[in-house]
Amino acid sequence: MTTPYAAPTNRRRFLGSSAALAAWAVTGCDRRGEVATSAKLSTARARVPLRLTMVGDTRDAETITLGWKAVSEQPLEIHLISLDRAAPDQLPTAALDRGNQTDVLILPFAIIPQAVERKLLSPWSDDEFTTAEQSLGEVLPAARNSAARFAGQIVGIPLGTSQPFLLSAEEIEGAESWEAYDRLVEGWSGAASEPTAPGWAGSMFLWRSAAERQWLFERDSFQPLIASESYLRALELMVQTCSRYQRQQQSPQQVWDGVKSAELRGGIGFPELRTDEQDGVMFLHSLPGQIEGSRVLLDLFSPVVAIAASCRQTAVAKQFMLWLSGGEGSQSVRRQIRAMNDVRQLEVAGSATSGSIASYDQRLRERLNNVVTMPTLQLLEAGEYYGVLDRQVIRALNKETSAQEALEAVAQQWQAITDRVGSETQLRVWRQAQGMRG
Repeated sequence: MTTPYAAPTNRRRFLGSSAALAAWAVTGCDRRGEVATSAKLSTARARVPLRLTMVGDTRDAETITLGWKAVSEQPLEIHLISLDRAAPDQLPTAALDRGNQTDVLILPFAIIPQAVERKLLSPWSDDEFTTAEQSLGEVLPAARNSAARFAGQIVGIPLGTSQPFLLSAEEIEGAESWEAYDRLVEGWSGAASEPTAPGWAGSMFLWRSAAERQWLFERDSFQPLIASESYLRALELMVQTCSRYQRQQQSPQQVWDGVKSAELRGGIGFPELRTDEQDGVMFLHSLPGQIEGSRVLLDLFSPVVAIAASCRQTAVAKQFMLWLSGGEGSQSVRRQIRAMNDVRQLEVAGSATSGSIASYDQRLRERLNNVVTMPTLQLLEAGEYYGVLDRQVIRALNKETSAQEALEAVAQQWQAITDRVGSETQLRVWRQAQGMRG
């Protein structure tokens, strides 16, 4: 059962807590330096809708609208961009073409570089961000370093992210390597699975390869490294292990549910949604080969909320962002939206999660406490790069082509995209994604 939305009485508590941030909240959009209290803001802006452009689905938009109504009288006007992980190629164009017609954007963080390149976002100063965190809690380091910051600037607030874990229905010691995991699956007689459904296979391959030191592209020339020997071994082993699974082309949630119900003995997965129901018992372990403190790779579809450069009411926009990213009354909203969860140091009071979901959330916080991150495909035309990888990995898993041929095709198509965008431009963006100078 889903936790009900916050009662309307939360509106008073929300406005009261936001008053402490009023001086911070009004500094962005009012270029004449006028200071307004949150009460004046509510009166003056009540009939001017806050324009939100959001990548998601209709249910997500309805959930946010209802949750926001419970804490604020400010109208919310949502323009929705459908999200299909299995067809990401056109995502940046659809989402960013409205960047000059909106106040707030909710975007997958992989297309943040393209939004920055087109000057569609209004960056925050570190002091602004720190002030906001004093009220809601600090964003966990991995989420802050990868999803909130780009090109040396804070460009938005992460709304959640997920990390895969090795799951088991019975207690095991874990797996020290992907080879050991393959043997574990064989011992389970294939009663296991991992995320290889369309849209997920590319991400799973990247998570399997995350220990690679030369990451995806050559540091100076930006030549793709994806067809090199280490990546080839990773994909060949992935093909071998996936051929053992009784269940193919699963999503992370499907694997999670399969292990929770003991229909699967184990696998790789995580919960995409959170509920307050008592769920089954399972055991969580680090990914095979993952050691404590190892680099964190975020899912490239992790949502980030940002202020648009065209924002006409930044104070209200910031209040909305603070509420959605951890403010009172927003937790039940985030539990109902895929990819949204708590990514702050402070636990939200009154959490109703329990059982294995609570265990997952604890392990996720521990994982996101790592300060060392690695970029996913944070590039211009990121959706095209990812679409190529996802489709070719699936072809290899389906035995339509060899692992070597699949990765060679990825390298060739990646290079074609790079040639079209410009290798120097793309190299600059790739460096910025890693916190280096462009």
